[in-house]
Amino acid sequence: MVTTQNKCKSIVVKFGGSVITDKTKSYTIKHDVLDRLAKITKEYLEEGGKIAIVHGGGSFGHHEVKRIEEEKGVLESSDAPQIQYSMLLLALEVSKTLLKHGIPAVLHPPHTLCDKPTVKDCRMSPIIRDYAQSLVPVTYGDAIPYDDKIYIISGDDLAAALVSILSTDCLVYVIDEPGVMTSEGKILETLTSLKNLELREDNKIDVTGGLRKKLETALELSHHYRGTIIITNPDGFEKILKGQDIKSVGTVIRATRSED
Repeated sequence: MVTTQNKCKSIVVKFGGSVITDKTKSYTIKHDVLDRLAKITKEYLEEGGKIAIVHGGGSFGHHEVKRIEEEKGVLESSDAPQIQYSMLLLALEVSKTLLKHGIPAVLHPPHTLCDKPTVKDCRMSPIIRDYAQSLVPVTYGDAIPYDDKIYIISGDDLAAALVSILSTDCLVYVIDEPGVMTSEGKILETLTSLKNLELREDNKIDVTGGLRKKLETALELSHHYRGTIIITNPDGFEKILKGQDIKSVGTVIRATRSED
């Protein structure tokens, strides 16, 4: 239940590709997980919460980029349609599931919003408009053709931009681990720096830099974002939406001053 004590009355959530798809199998969705995420999101909205959703590429976009790179050795602007199509397929499934659960999801493909391959060059006004109308904007990492090449705008970067634009209380990254784990298997309650930190990485395909790049983005954001940034799994996400103390359900990202 969302209460006045809940620090996350408004949220940008990034559903990781490894959570909603099986990254070991191309074009494979974890429908049970997606249904669960939609169900708890619906309950959160009914209690007065506000949310915008970003999702990763998982076994759709990441696999398509990897396939093209292996076949051609380089991404060209002519490859954009296939990558965009693969991401749109996943986005439509995400939207369909959200709508099935009564969530007023509105899809915003980044390749229709972004003129150049950086988030600052994306027109966020349609997302702002829908969010202000209590709709649920849905966007995702995507391929942007520019200067005869293809650039990937990651969902992590979009999520980091949206929390400031929408002035949300929290940014939640939902991954397939209960938080950030060290190479020894320890879950970090708080992450302040990546210096001398050995992470437990996996071998899943990720063309946008994986967990370490996600953490770099989150740490950079934490210098100026006054809300809470947390990395957790679906269980932790549900607890956050129900108002549980966020410090007990994942890894809170808070950069130290020495990194400024």
